Amino acid sequence: MAETSAQEALLAELLGDVHKLREEVAALGQVVPQAREAIERAGEFAALKFAQETARVDTLLGERIVQMAAAVKDASATREMLVGAVAVKASEQARSQLLEVVRDVLGKPATSPSAKGFGRCLDRIVVGLCSAAVASVLTTWIVVGLVSH
Repeated sequence: MAETSAQEALLAELLGDVHKLREEVAALGQVVPQAREAIERAGEFAALKFAQETARVDTLLGERIVQMAAAVKDASATREMLVGAVAVKASEQARSQLLEVVRDVLGKPATSPSAKGFGRCLDRIVVGLCSAAVASVLTTWIVVGLVSH
């Protein structure tokens, strides 16, 4: 009987352990689905945050691109204004040089008989045209030099 009671005691102890293990498995069976839902919600939340951050960065990048485009346009407009100002200044200088040359030519007394009448008018026209051509060439050269830089 001693063997029977020892076997029964071991069997009772084993059954108690099995019963306890069954309860723990049941408890884990309830916790795992809850944890799974929490993990899935956390993953969805992380994906949502990532999408929001991506949208924010995309918007910020778009704004920066628009700002850069405006800055480039402003720089181009400023460059064109500077080129125009230099061209106007060069044109004024060429015109003033042309006027000086014409005044010098007109201020000189006529020393030869051919300088009177038609010859004198022809000389003035030639000097004026040459001066205008030189002024135009210089202005064009300055403008082309500035635009190429």
